[in-house]
Amino acid sequence: MNTTKTFEELLQEATQIADARKKIFYELKSEIEKRFLPALVTVINSYDLKYAVLDLDTKPIAGLDGYSDYNTESTKYALAVRKSGFISEADYEYSIGQWEVEEFQFEINQNWSGNSEGQWHLLNSGAIELAIAIRNKIAELNKKYAHINESAESIIKSS
Repeated sequence: MNTTKTFEELLQEATQIADARKKIFYELKSEIEKRFLPALVTVINSYDLKYAVLDLDTKPIAGLDGYSDYNTESTKYALAVRKSGFISEADYEYSIGQWEVEEFQFEINQNWSGNSEGQWHLLNSGAIELAIAIRNKIAELNKKYAHINESAESIIKSS
């Protein structure tokens, strides 16, 4: 029995997979825009921070320039999500051991179809890593500030 698929069957299968991929990434990017980034901005504001940096291996937004990671000799991408909700590029300055945040600020373009050059929009290739990075940053900040709160409480109790 011949189990080899015809070209038409393969093309139909590819179309179905592509359609499903398009739908799920549209939903993920919408969640990043409507829920995940606003949640991070809420956390940034609640802890009185100027911004939080997300350091990524995959380019998440069209138009971003990468920075060179001298430890791995690879290109990485860093975003500074500001308390205003705007985003800036960031670059790790190895000479001073801290993030340097660009002055230029942008918002993610909400129109996923028909993006033209110069518009900032989420890329499918970096959407999963970005969503995970946002979740991890919120958890990291919560843990850090919970510890600071405990320290402050112990100082108050001991005085």
